[in-house]
Amino acid sequence: MDKLKIRDNQKIISIILLLIVFLGAFAVCCMINYSDGDDAFFKEQITNHPQLFDFVSYLTKTMNGRITSTFALWFVFKLPLLFWRLVNALFITAFVFINSKIIYLFKKGEEKIYNYYIFSLSTFSIVGIGVIGYSCLWITGSVNYLWPLCFAMISIYPILRLITLNKSVSNIWWVVSIISGFYVALAQEQIAVVYMCFLFAIFLSDLLKNKKLNIPLFITLAVIIIAVIVLMISPFTQDRTGRELRWLPEYATMSFFQKFFITVQWLIHSFTHSLRFVLIFLWINLAISFIKKKKIVLAIIPAVFSLIAIIPTFFAKFLIDVGLNELDMTKKVERAPRLSDLSTLQGALIVFWVFVLIVTLVLVIYEQKKNKNLLSSTLIYLAAIASCAIMLFSPSIYASGERTLFVAAILLMILTSNMRENIANIKQEIIYIMGIGILSGLQLLDNAQYIMEMIS
Repeated sequence: MDKLKIRDNQKIISIILLLIVFLGAFAVCCMINYSDGDDAFFKEQITNHPQLFDFVSYLTKTMNGRITSTFALWFVFKLPLLFWRLVNALFITAFVFINSKIIYLFKKGEEKIYNYYIFSLSTFSIVGIGVIGYSCLWITGSVNYLWPLCFAMISIYPILRLITLNKSVSNIWWVVSIISGFYVALAQEQIAVVYMCFLFAIFLSDLLKNKKLNIPLFITLAVIIIAVIVLMISPFTQDRTGRELRWLPEYATMSFFQKFFITVQWLIHSFTHSLRFVLIFLWINLAISFIKKKKIVLAIIPAVFSLIAIIPTFFAKFLIDVGLNELDMTKKVERAPRLSDLSTLQGALIVFWVFVLIVTLVLVIYEQKKNKNLLSSTLIYLAAIASCAIMLFSPSIYASGERTLFVAAILLMILTSNMRENIANIKQEIIYIMGIGILSGLQLLDNAQYIMEMIS
């Protein structure tokens, strides 16, 4: 009876927290208005093509092959702005909910569920302002990033539940998973490819573990692969790549090595700027985990990485520059940076941070070596790297900007949940929340100039 009462109390607290999240998200969304650029473009297209199928047909033939997200864009720009504000607040709340449920699976329900809500909310406070702003609070950006990612997490949740808890998935959940996954597969290339690879890894793991084919999982994977192939080979997606050359005209004539270099440079720039505090959060949790296991020498490594990464917040002259700090990513880049353009210091910084990312992977593997989540943790980390490196195939590598880092940020936060020590009591909860608050405050301080520019 006491257990039932505790469970009921947790449900009530969870509902209250989610309601607060929704109201807070809605309040923030009410501050958002249509912007120049893509928002203005889609408003114009709604005027020229007011009918749903005409709008979708025209844009998927002239802009890109993102069928499902284009459907969503029609509703967003056809209906009053209040519609987007409400729906986007719901998606933010859905993200907190489903992200918490996924973490709950990985941690085997070792804590109260609302602790995971707090952890999921920390994603928005710790990730860089630019990443969240362009992927969740920009109207067009939210439809192309936040919404598909939520659908991907909804789709994969029952499958993860099957794999981690060996609990059967009902037919209704399989239908929900397939429909959600289908939406993702035709919504946005980056998220679709990462989602498909995760689904394939889960399918392969299940096949090797059980030595038999899971028919519903196989059907889900087959549907997603076909949809992703349709999206990727669509002539309209290919045409979009050609049109994006306006952002970096020389991309078409660059060698693979040149493209690889600017991809690595962009990846390191992203991790040392927009994703810096996400990495610091991961390192801190790794350090705490090693300390708890009395692996002090190992704990020192991520602790030192954290200190190095946080220095630029207080001493701007130590701001990490790998050759992109002076590049205006909102304008056409006539000439991409070359390896020969780098100073000795910039080249050394790139090598150092590549080394740091590799060492972090080794630390993750070592920390999780006796954990059943070892494979999933390793895949999540590699997928976070790959989701940034996928820009290798995009001539708009700079113009796409920080919103493309949203997937990597979420993956790293989920990974951090696997590293995090369990919260045993209210005192630890308060200390943990205070720690997140301090890190969030430092992230805001780091983005102070950026925020002031947005306000003004």
